[in-house]
Order: sequence, then C-alpha cells, then structure tokens
Amino acid sequence: MHEIATLHSVTALTQTMAQKIQAAFGYDRVCVALLEKTGLKICATAQAPEIDDYTLSPWQPEAKDSAATRVLASHQAVVSPISPDGSEGVSANTPSGEQRCELVLPLAAKGQIIGLLDIVGLHDPQDTGRMELLEALAGSLAIAANQAQLFKATETGQREARTLCSLSRQMTSLDLERIPERLLGQLGDLIPNDVAGLLVEIDGTLYSFFHISQPVGEAALKKLERNMLAHWPALTLAAPAVTPIQRHVQNTDNVLPDNTPALRSDIYALLFVGEQPLGALTVARTGPMKFEEADQHLLSTIANQVATAIENALLYRKLKAYAASLEQRVVERTVEIARQKERTEAILHSVADAVFVTDPQGKIVLTNERAGHLLDGQLRAEDQEYLLSRIREWGLRASEGVEEIVELDDLALQARATPISEEAPSLGAVVVLSDVSRLRELDRMKTQFVSNVSHELRTPISNVKLYLSLLERGKPEKRTRYLEVLRQESTRLENLIENLLDLSRLDAGRALIIPRPVALQDLLENLVEIHRQTAAAKDLHLETQFPPTVPPANGDRNQIIQVLSNLIANAISYTPPGGKVAVRLGTAEAEGCPYVTITVADSGIGIPPDELPHIFDRFFRGEQAQMLAVPGTGLGLAIVKEIVELHQGWIEVESELSQGSSFTVWLPVAAQHPQEQEVEQHSNPVIAQPAIPPQRSAR
Repeated sequence: MHEIATLHSVTALTQTMAQKIQAAFGYDRVCVALLEKTGLKICATAQAPEIDDYTLSPWQPEAKDSAATRVLASHQAVVSPISPDGSEGVSANTPSGEQRCELVLPLAAKGQIIGLLDIVGLHDPQDTGRMELLEALAGSLAIAANQAQLFKATETGQREARTLCSLSRQMTSLDLERIPERLLGQLGDLIPNDVAGLLVEIDGTLYSFFHISQPVGEAALKKLERNMLAHWPALTLAAPAVTPIQRHVQNTDNVLPDNTPALRSDIYALLFVGEQPLGALTVARTGPMKFEEADQHLLSTIANQVATAIENALLYRKLKAYAASLEQRVVERTVEIARQKERTEAILHSVADAVFVTDPQGKIVLTNERAGHLLDGQLRAEDQEYLLSRIREWGLRASEGVEEIVELDDLALQARATPISEEAPSLGAVVVLSDVSRLRELDRMKTQFVSNVSHELRTPISNVKLYLSLLERGKPEKRTRYLEVLRQESTRLENLIENLLDLSRLDAGRALIIPRPVALQDLLENLVEIHRQTAAAKDLHLETQFPPTVPPANGDRNQIIQVLSNLIANAISYTPPGGKVAVRLGTAEAEGCPYVTITVADSGIGIPPDELPHIFDRFFRGEQAQMLAVPGTGLGLAIVKEIVELHQGWIEVESELSQGSSFTVWLPVAAQHPQEQEVEQHSNPVIAQPAIPPQRSAR
C-alpha cells in the first residue's frame, strides 16, 4: 500500500491497484471505474491471462439493472452469479460450465461514492474474512484515488495561478519556461527588431529561444547562435558539454529554408549572475536601419533584468522541487496516518465488546459504538454512574492486570484492563467490558438441566431397585405385579433417555430430516384412529375437522408424526372423562407465505396464565399435571417446539383455566414440484421463528 500511496496519477494508481488485487487473489478480471461529470469511466483493468479459454464480456457499469447500478443506488457491495447468457452482470462461459461471481464494491471517500471496484472470478460470498479484506482494500483505493484527484486539481490550480501571475508580472515571472516567451515578445516594443534571441545555460544544457516577426533564413538563426557563443567566451570553459544547442522558435512559419533574407545588423548583451556567465541576449534586423548606442545600452539593462529574473526563476525551481519533495513526503505521511487511523477505528468499532480508553487520570477519552449503547440504553442511571466509577478505577489499576466480573440487574459484565503501552504507562489504559450474561445463563441452565435429569432418573431407578429387592424376597404370587412395575419403570427410563437423546441431537444440529411433501389429512386420520381407543377408554369424544383439500406440508414425515402424536396424547391425558378433543386442519398465510395449520384443541383442565410462558421449557410440568399424577418427563413439548422450528415453522398455544387448551402448529406448504433430498445439519441449531408472526391471514 505504500507504493500505491506514492502514486499521484489517477490512472497509474488505479491500474496498479487493480493488478495487485488480481494477482493477489487470482481473480479473472479486476476493473476500476471512477465517477466523472459524464458518468462512470473505466480507468483500469487487470485481467488474468488464462481466461482466454472462455469468453468474458466487457464490463458495462452503466448498463440497466446491472450490479454496478445497484451498488450506486444502495451504497452496498453486491455479489451476483454470472449467467452464461449475460442476464446478470457480466457474462462468462467456461468449457466446464463453472459458475463464477461478479463482486462490485463501492469506492467511497468522505461519505461520497467516487467510483466502483468490479471483480470477476471464483468468489465465496460466505467468506466474510475475504469480504472484509476486499472492502478494506476498496476503502484504501478510494482514499488514494481521492487524494490523487485532489492532487491533480491542486496542480492544475497552481499552474493556472502561475500563468496569470506571469501575464501580470511579465519580467518578474518565476516561471523559467515563460520568461523567454514573454521577454522576446515584449522586447520588440522597446527595441524594434525582426529577430530576438536568448541563449541560456541551465543545468549544463544550452537553450536558444527566438521570436521572429519577419521571415529569415535558417542560416541566420545559426549565425545568431554562433555570435552569442562568440560574445560569451567563458561559456565553453564553464560548461564544456553544452552542445548541441536545444532551439525553441516562436512563429516557425517565418523561418525559410535558404539563407535569404539575411540579417544586416545585430547587437548582443551578456547575462551574468555575479561573475558567473548565464547566457546572452540579442536582437537583429534584416532591413537597413542599424542599431544605435542607446539600443545597446538598453539591451544591456534588459539583460541585467533578465539575468535577475532567470536567477530568481532558477532559485524558485530549486525551491519548488524541494517543496514538492516535502509535499510528497507530507502526503505520504498523511495517507499513512489516515490509513492507520481508519484501521484503528474500524477495529475499535467492529469489536463486539464495549471498549473504553482512559487517560493517566482514569478519565474516559475514547469509546466504541458498543460502549455507547451500553451506557445510553442498557443501564439505569445509578448503575451507569457505578459502572463509570469502576471503569475509572480499572483504568488506574490497569498495570495490575485487572480482570473482574460485575453484575448489574440482569447484566453480567467481565472487565479486563491493560495499559496502552507497557513501556509507557502514562499513556493511559484500555478497559474492555464483555457481556457474559448469556454465558452465565447457559451455565445456570446446564446446572439446572443436570439437576433435573438427576431428579428424573432417581425416581425410576429407586423404584427398580426397590422392586428388584421385593422380587427376591417377596411372595411368589406378587411377582407378576412386581415384574409389571419393573417394566413400567424401564419404559419410563427408556422414554426419558430417548427424549434426552432427541434434544441432544436437536441442540447439536445433527437431527436428520428428510423433507418431502407430507399429506397431513391421511397422516392425521391414522393418528386419530391410533388414539381413538385410548380416548374411548376415558369416555372422550375424539373428532376431526378436515377441509376437502389441503396442500401437502414440506417436512419429515416421521418427525411430524412425533409432533402431532405428542399433542394428541397430551390432549387426551389432560382432558377429564366426558370431554372432547378436536383435531383440525387448515391453511393460512404469514408474511405472504402459505402455511398448513394443524390445531389440537381439548376441553380439559387448561393451563394457568403464569405457567404458559414455561410450558415449552425442558422438564417443566405444571402443578395440575403433578396433582393428577399424569405420567411424563416434561420434555415432550420442548421436543415438539424444537422439531417444528427445525421445519421453519412455529407453534402457538391458547388456553383458559378449566376450559381447555388449543395448540396450533404452522408448517410451510410444500413446493409444487419439490425435489426430495436428505439434509443432515452440521451447523448451529435452527433459530426459532417468532411465536406469532405478523400479518397472517387464515383461509
């Protein structure tokens, strides 16, 4: 990046950056376009040589609906797959049919987009590390290009200012190249002539300048050059390597190839700076009028002024070169400081923890965005004041290696403080506050889970041990009863362990689902028939309400059976004799997407309002369930909720105490032409959908 920062040519800078990005990442093509008054202009392209094996169409950033136009509209990077027919962004066809991407990033400087960076090649949109690196490179390129544009504009302004200054000052100009032109053009107003010439030595090179107002021969100019050298004998000794003379002629149309007309009179004056020879000045005529002594005196006076002007111009040139060198170094240092500042700020604001920088007195001098949110919105006034006092304390004790945990209401913060510099503690300290509330809650949940599992296992194991003892010592006629109890407790243990394993697989994201269209009407009819005998034994009326046609749901048949069987069994278990259990099937929309809904409603004991938020918690069992001695582990509804959310659905519950409960499962409708596939998760658990999605409508 140091090499990039030293380039002040926009074209050279963008081309160098494009080549480096293409070479570093092996992309097929990298283009840079900058915004001008007429629109986007591509100013740099770097292309890999091996892409000659397939067709890569030219980048057209201003094409309608292109990725570039979307970036200009959204100010966000856009990644687009490359379609072989060119319908999306760039078109690229490879012999192997390999799919490539087009990545377009905005080039923004000072909050304004100044151009675009277009990248074509193999790119993984999920590779956030590379994406962040490319965005950082785009940011650096934007800053450098903006600096180059500003530098170019500054140079143009300086050049225009010098030109205006030259026109107004004439002989007082510090522009060495303009002095001969202005001098020789104005010299005819003071000393009428047909040819005015200047010979000057600059940095060991001889230059001759001529202003010709009347036609003269080529030989006449050579004669004037020889005569100026003849009047300047010290020149050969002072600058032995000054030949050949570099000639500059104004009005070249007045130079004739032959020797006519010839010059008939000429005068000369030498230019000195102190005692050092600098050059010679001459005027000549082709007509009969000769020069007078006053002309010679005036020419000598002008020569002295010219020598002073040239000396000042030479000194100015050296000073300008030195100033340009200093300016270059300042620009480089400014770019480096700006880049370091931006990198530091980017790192600071991207940290998820709250970061506070304190001075040697413990006063907070810098914070990141997360720290601002923590202080402004998450804490009460008294907690905020307490935390600020602790931050000052930690900043003063940073050299001790502070690491503490502070608890404020429901917020647990881990504080770490270190000096900015171990060698210079007086620079202050950095205090980092990490929100460990979730970790503390997970630790509490783990402890509670272990406790619940231990409690649930203890009862059946104790019963097994008891009845094994009775089986050994009891009466033979009671063995059948003892064996039945042992079978029941074994089944209870088996169900508990199976439920725990199901939850473990769901938590770890290893639940195997086979999504296919599932005809829920047939499935529910079978489940209802399976549970009808159990319902009849409790004198319950089990009914179904199915519409004529219901689209299939997209999901795993076995897991959907597990969900619905659990809900129907629960409804039967918690409904007193003479009650009713209804299973309804329907369709609905949520946020514009179609869903199938399955509702299991009962006229049972209902759920108290204070227990409703906890019914899907693991091992939770309501007081009435325990009073009625309904068997269960408290894991069934937790598993139901996990499975439903794994299918991108959700479950709703409505209940009124002593009136009954209603559980409704929402499952996505299967596509019209689904492709069966097996999906085994190896990532994080599926994130639950909202319990009650907005803008839903039943059909």
